[in-house]
Amino acid sequence: MDNMRDTAEVSINKVETILRVMRAGKSLNRFEAEVLGDHVLPSTIAGLRAQGYLFLASWERVPTRFGKLVRVRRYTYVGRV
Repeated sequence: MDNMRDTAEVSINKVETILRVMRAGKSLNRFEAEVLGDHVLPSTIAGLRAQGYLFLASWERVPTRFGKLVRVRRYTYVGRV
């Protein structure tokens, strides 16, 4: 497989994984999504929104690995247009 095809397959699997988890009722922030293989959750959410999926987003503070707090968005799936 060429590099473009590999990237496309990973992207599709990543999006499907995130959507499956969120449709099952779990909300996610970018750090939680990292464990699922999504390194850019806000971009993934933007792409899904462009396809008609609806998400609520709220700010929260979470600790970094260095013990400081950082603001991140928590996304919750609410349906499809």
